[in-house]
Amino acid sequence: MFFNRRIIDRDEEEWQIDAARWVIANFGGLEQIRETKLILPTKDYFPTDGEEGDELAVVVWDKIKSHAGMEEWPCELVPQDEMAPHQLSDFMVQKFDNPSPAGTFGLSPDGEQPIPTVTYDAGLTANPMQLIATLAHELAHYLMATSKEAPPGGWEVHEEATDFLTVFMGFGVFSANSAFHFRQFSDGFSQGWESRRSGYLSEAALIHALSLFLVLREAPVAAALEHLKPHLQSLLTRAHKRQLKDPRIAELREM
Repeated sequence: MFFNRRIIDRDEEEWQIDAARWVIANFGGLEQIRETKLILPTKDYFPTDGEEGDELAVVVWDKIKSHAGMEEWPCELVPQDEMAPHQLSDFMVQKFDNPSPAGTFGLSPDGEQPIPTVTYDAGLTANPMQLIATLAHELAHYLMATSKEAPPGGWEVHEEATDFLTVFMGFGVFSANSAFHFRQFSDGFSQGWESRRSGYLSEAALIHALSLFLVLREAPVAAALEHLKPHLQSLLTRAHKRQLKDPRIAELREM
């Protein structure tokens, strides 16, 4: 049947089930997953008061930390320079996937005590969905640093594991919606197009992880569907129907 088809290949499906087991074992158990909210792109979750630019980033960052229960974790937020477009001619611009990261997490020296630091591309403040996805991913790096064991596949796949953990922190709608971005633009003086790949897991993989998070939470998919891009909605429905019948996932629900 159509709904029984995988949306990701068998190996990646197995990795995600192992990754869910890793999350349960290292980040508070199944009880923590069931207590974690599905964060949605609404004013209820991200109220603002007209902030723009770096001020908006700070407001969003504080809410992300609060939703993750990490508001007391010390971390400095620093803007990067905005990514520059590639000028094809006087009137045509293109912006392809840029090798510069949308965000980073690391430790900045401060005397004898390094400070955890997150940086973000300042241009993301024009796209709150991508800004939230990026900052949530970097916060997941911070949380993952507390893990007692490596994710499945080892630390060499830590970025993919970070994407997965971001979904299990409640930010899967943002991650999936931001995995690929394409738009045309015109500012009166030039026109062009841009494409940008965010994160490390594909759209389908992020949707599969989002479904897995919802199944383990024993939560319906309706709220997530309402806020996903249209082409992702059918993927979530397919993944969810399949996972509800998967004995491996039923076993996870009993951990």
